[in-house]
Amino acid sequence: MLPESDKKEVLDAFLQQQLLVYDPETQRETREIIAELIARKRQHFSHIKRLIMDFDVTQSGQRYDISVASTLLETE
Repeated sequence: MLPESDKKEVLDAFLQQQLLVYDPETQRETREIIAELIARKRQHFSHIKRLIMDFDVTQSGQRYDISVASTLLETE
């Protein structure tokens, strides 16, 4: 797992690459949603230390669903 100090840098680089094709408003909203998800994970599930292997976001009407595949065993 990455040290806490490196996580923001890696996430920022990933989002910058993935969001290039979207307008600035969509980029901002996406970053806000991800920040909320990270805060929620830290607040409610900080004891879970699995690595995310893949994820998929699908839209269903006005709703978005996120499917996440993680490692089976928790990392040390």
